[in-house]
Amino acid sequence: MKYHRFIWVVFVMVFFTSCASKGVMINTTPSEVKLSSYKSLWVSVSSEAASEQEMEMLADMVVRKLRQSNTFEQLSGPGENQEPLDLQLKLVVVDIRRVSLNDRAMAGALPGKAKILVDGELIDTASGNSIGSFRVEGKSSGGSVFAGDTTQAIVRVSEMIVAYILDNY
Repeated sequence: MKYHRFIWVVFVMVFFTSCASKGVMINTTPSEVKLSSYKSLWVSVSSEAASEQEMEMLADMVVRKLRQSNTFEQLSGPGENQEPLDLQLKLVVVDIRRVSLNDRAMAGALPGKAKILVDGELIDTASGNSIGSFRVEGKSSGGSVFAGDTTQAIVRVSEMIVAYILDNY
C-alpha cells in the first residue's frame, strides 16, 4: 500500500512539473559593465516573426517590470520618449510558436506549448558598443485544456529579461 501512494505522488509531481511554464536563459556575451552606472534605458523590439501586438506586449511588460524594480531614473519603450538615452535594450523576436485560448478550448493539450525565442543586446548609446547580449526562450505551460497561451510565454520571457538586467545592475 505504501508503494502505491509513493508511485502516485511521484506521478503527480512529474505531471505538474512537466506542465509548468518554463524558460531558458543563455548569456551569450556576459556584461562586464555594471548597469547601475547608467541612468536611463530605452527598450526597443523588432521582429519578422512576431506581430506588432506581440512586440508591443513584450516591450510594455519589460518596461513595466523594470519600473517596478526602481532601477533606472528614466525608462522608455517604443513610441515613448525618442531622445537618446544612456543605454538601449535591443530585443529581437527570432521565433514564436503561437497557441491561443481558442486552440486550447478546441483541442485541449494537442496544440502543445506556446514558445517565444528572443535575442537581446545591451548597447551603450554614447559609444554604440555592445556591452552584453543574451538569448532567452520562454514556453507556456502545456499538457491540459487549462494550459497557457502565447501571452504566458511572453510574460515568462519578460520576467527572464528583467531578471538578467537586475542581475547585472
